[in-house]
Amino acid sequence: MVANAYDTVDLYGVLRDREQLLEKTQSPYFREWWPQFLAAREAQLEKPVLSEVDGPRMSRAAAAQGEHYDQVSAASREMVAQAFAYALTGNERWSERARQIALVICDEAEWDNPVHRWIYPELHADLGFATLCVEMSMTLGWLGEFLSPADRERILNTLEARGGVIYADAQKGAWWGSAYNSNWTSHLMHGLGAAALALLPSMPEVARPRIEFVTDRMGRMLELAGEEGAGLEGISYYMGCYASILEYATELRNVTGESLFDYDFWGKSALFPLYQTLPDLSGRTPIGDSHYPSLSGSILLSGLAREAWDGVAQWQAHRVFEGTSGRNVLDLIFYDPSVQETPPDDLPPCRLFRSVQLATFRSGWDRDAVYMHFHGGSNSWSHCHLDLNAFTIAAYGERLAIDHGSWGYSPHYFKVVEPQISTAWHNCVVVDGGDQRQAPRYRMSYDPREGGDCYSLLEQYVHCDGIQMIRGDATTAYGDTLDRCWREIVFLPPDRFVVYDNLLTNGARVQRHLQWMLHSAVPMRDAGTHVEVQGEKAKLIVQPVHPTDWTVRFPDRLSRAAAYQQSEIREAYAMSLYPEWVHIWNESPSKPPYPQWEARGGKRVYGPDYQFLVVLSPVRAEQSIGWQLTPLKGDTIEGVVITEGQQVDTVVFKRSGGLYTIGEVQSDAEKVVVREVGGQVRALAMVNGTQIAYKGQVLLSASEPTSLALDLNG
Repeated sequence: MVANAYDTVDLYGVLRDREQLLEKTQSPYFREWWPQFLAAREAQLEKPVLSEVDGPRMSRAAAAQGEHYDQVSAASREMVAQAFAYALTGNERWSERARQIALVICDEAEWDNPVHRWIYPELHADLGFATLCVEMSMTLGWLGEFLSPADRERILNTLEARGGVIYADAQKGAWWGSAYNSNWTSHLMHGLGAAALALLPSMPEVARPRIEFVTDRMGRMLELAGEEGAGLEGISYYMGCYASILEYATELRNVTGESLFDYDFWGKSALFPLYQTLPDLSGRTPIGDSHYPSLSGSILLSGLAREAWDGVAQWQAHRVFEGTSGRNVLDLIFYDPSVQETPPDDLPPCRLFRSVQLATFRSGWDRDAVYMHFHGGSNSWSHCHLDLNAFTIAAYGERLAIDHGSWGYSPHYFKVVEPQISTAWHNCVVVDGGDQRQAPRYRMSYDPREGGDCYSLLEQYVHCDGIQMIRGDATTAYGDTLDRCWREIVFLPPDRFVVYDNLLTNGARVQRHLQWMLHSAVPMRDAGTHVEVQGEKAKLIVQPVHPTDWTVRFPDRLSRAAAYQQSEIREAYAMSLYPEWVHIWNESPSKPPYPQWEARGGKRVYGPDYQFLVVLSPVRAEQSIGWQLTPLKGDTIEGVVITEGQQVDTVVFKRSGGLYTIGEVQSDAEKVVVREVGGQVRALAMVNGTQIAYKGQVLLSASEPTSLALDLNG
C-alpha cells in the first residue's frame, strides 16, 4: 500500500477493536465508569479550551506561566478523552472538540514545564513535552478521516517538529537520553517514539531513525530491569516508568509488528509492586519521592496481566480498580477480562529484591498482616532520600513506622537537603545531627557502588519459615563519621522484629552524637520501660535493650507539615533514642580528666563502638505487653531473650572473637537465632559460624563457616 501524504496511524487499534472495547465497557470494572466518562465529555463541550492568562507567555510571571502550562496539560488530556469517545461512539461533536483542542495546542510556542526549563536551561524537552507528543499522536489516529487533509498536515508537522526537539536534545547528550534506570528516559523516549510512529506513513525517512533510537533505549531499560523486574526510583515512579515502556511497546507492535515483549522483565515485574503493597491495600510503601496513600498503576498491571497472562498482576489491577472510581482510557484498552486473577496466597510472604537492595517481610497475605519494608541502595539513585537502611512497619491495618514519602517539588528541592529529605526525618541512625553522604544522581545502572561512596548493600540474607535475617551495610554512606554502620534486621514471625545497629566511630578525636530515629503517623509516648506508638487499631511497642542507659525525646515534625496542603498525609510523630552522654565526661570523680581518646585516661568512657538493639512488637491497640525481655551482654556480644508463654526466642550478635557462651547459647557465629516452643527448638539460624549449641545440646555443626536458617519439626 502506498500511503498518501496525510495518512494517520491508530496507535492502539481502537477503531479496529471498537466492538470489543464497547463490550468491555459493560464489564464489572467499567460498567459504572463508562456513562460517567461520556457525561463528563458532554459537560466539557460548554467550557473554553483554555482560560485567559494575561500577557504573552514569556512576559508572564512564573506563577502565571505555571498556571498556563497546567491548563494546556489539562486540555491535552481532555483532547484524548474526547477523541476516544468519538472513536467508540461516532459522535462528531466530541471529535470536533478534540480537533479544536489539538489545533490550539499546535499553536502553543512552548510545551515544556517552566520549572524544568529553569532546572535544565540547555534542554527544551521534558516530561510534559513528551506527554503532549504522545497525546497528540493518539488523538490524530482516533480522529483519522474526520480531520481535513489540512488539519492532518498541521498536526503531523507539529509532531515532526516537537519530536525533533526531543531527538535533538537526546542526540546532543541530554541526561535522559541514556539514563536507563530513570522514568524520564522512558517518558521522553515514549514521546519521541509515539510521534515517530504517527509520522511513519507520511514521513518514513524522518520517522525510522527515531523509532530505531527509541526502541534501542527502551530495550536497554528492559534489559537492565530484567533480573527481577524491579526498579530503584520508588514504587510510584516505577509504575509510571514502565507503563510508558508498555505503551510504546504496544504502539510499536501495532504499527510495525516489532516486539519489545520478548524481554524477561514482563514475566517477572508483577511481583515488585505486589511486595511493596501494604497489607490493608491502602497504598504502597512510599520510600524516597514516592507517594502515599492509595494504590495506582492499573495501566501497567493490566498490561502485564494481558501480555504475560499473569494472574497476580490481574489480582493487583482489580484491587486498584476497587479502590478508586477513576479510570483512564488506557485502562480500558489494556484490560483483558479473560485473564483470571490469582491471589498471592501461595507466594512466599517475604522477599529480597537483590538487584535494587530492597526487602519486605510480612506475616501473611491477609489484610491484617504484620509488614516491614527495609531498603538499602544508593544515595546517588534518582528520587532517593538520604535514608539508607531505613525501615517502615504496618500492622493490623495501620501504619506504625512510616516514611514521609514525597512532599512535592520546590526550587529548593534541587539545591539543598530539605528536612523531609534528610536522614533525621527517616527511620535511620543519625550521627552528629547530619545527613548520610550523597552524590549527584547517577542513572545508568543498578549497581549502587557505581554512583559514589554513599550506598548500602543488603547482604547475609538467611531465612526459613520461622526466621528471616538480613544486614544492611551502609558504612560508605556514613564514611565521614563511622568506620562501620551495619543494621541487622531479624523478623520473628508472625509479629516481632529485632533491629540491631552495629556502629564504629572513626578515629577523629571528637565525641560522636548518635540518634536512633523512628517516625509514625500516630502519636507516641514514653512509657518508662519502653515507648508506645499508639494508633486506633494497632500500636507498636518499642523496647530498647541496648544501650541499657537509653534516653528518648520526641522532636517536632508536625509544624512543618501544617504549612503544606494535604498536611494530614504529611504529619508525623518522631522519637529519638540516644545513649547516655554528658558534655563533661569526668562529671564523676571515678572518671579520668583526660579526653577519652588519650591513653593516659585508661579505659575509654565512651565509644568507639556503639550498639542499638531495639525490639519492635506491633500488636492490636487493646493488647498489653505479655512478654519479657532479658538482655544478653558479653565481651563484644549483645543479644536478647524474648519469653512469651511457652515461646522463648534468643537472638545473639557477636562483633568479634571466636567461640563464646552467652545465656543458653554456645557458638562461634556472628549471629545466632534460636526459637524454642514448649522446650523444643522449632527454628534456628546462624551467620558465618560452624556450630550452635543450645542448653548443652549441639543443634548444628559444620566443618566450614556457613550461614543458614532451618525449620525443625520439633
